[in-house]
Amino acid sequence: MKILILGGTGYIGSNLTDELLKQHHDIRVLVRDRSKVTLTNIEIVEGDACSVNSVREAMSGVDIVYYLIHSMSSTGKEFADTDKQIAENVATLAKELNVKRIIYLGALGSKEQVTSEHLKSRHQVAEILKSSQVPVTEFRAAVVVGNGSISFEMIKYLVNRLPVMICPNWIHLKTQPVFIQDILYYLTAALDVPGSENKSIDVGGRDILSYLDMMKIVADKLKLRRYFISVPVLTPKLSSHWVKLVTPISAPLAESLIESVRSQTICENNLAAELFQHHPKSFTEAVEISLLHENMPSESVAI
Repeated sequence: MKILILGGTGYIGSNLTDELLKQHHDIRVLVRDRSKVTLTNIEIVEGDACSVNSVREAMSGVDIVYYLIHSMSSTGKEFADTDKQIAENVATLAKELNVKRIIYLGALGSKEQVTSEHLKSRHQVAEILKSSQVPVTEFRAAVVVGNGSISFEMIKYLVNRLPVMICPNWIHLKTQPVFIQDILYYLTAALDVPGSENKSIDVGGRDILSYLDMMKIVADKLKLRRYFISVPVLTPKLSSHWVKLVTPISAPLAESLIESVRSQTICENNLAAELFQHHPKSFTEAVEISLLHENMPSESVAI
């Protein structure tokens, strides 16, 4: 089938492109800069997802649209307007161009309780896509574990470089991390599971952990002794500048990540287990596999 991937040069998108190519699907990507795509066996449409004309060109003749766009590197609230515009373009044109289904990767977190503007935007995008009258499968995930995942890379860098960490209280909030290969399984398997249409499916690994738990596990696997001290006040902006000092992650991106982890993000339904014959990895297993393969060359689309 003909598949369009929006957000195809990001971490999830590049890995998904590889996976779908292995399954012999016909892949098209919409990118601002075609030089970011290193694969030669996919169709490239160069344009801007904010442009109706670009989206129309990219979506013409496709059966499935994977929606993986999100402006994590932006701060303030202007990114939400951009995400809303792109989602409205896709929703309107999906119906007009007879797209058979939209598969969206959104975010875990109760809509009523999330405080992060980025998580709120993820939920808003889901609602806009569902208004298209085209069947939508929404997968909702939290921290993705794998080499190249910004959330996981941030944890690795902090653990590697800081023997003692001063941590804000939200480091104790719970999340449900999921291995990249498990995410890819759900995203691709949905193509063959009609029962996943018009569903919001929460996906996570086997463990519910805090960020403190995750950092301790990563430290243990790296055979590093680390000490963590909680403090009551450390704002996302201050934390982001601290992260920038000890990692290559930019302050705006770090601030967006930190804002997102200040809300609890765990699965609220069991649809993944009901619809798919799949047993996700534990966090420890995912870390072990990721660390084992972190120096191996990748054939993914360049990020």
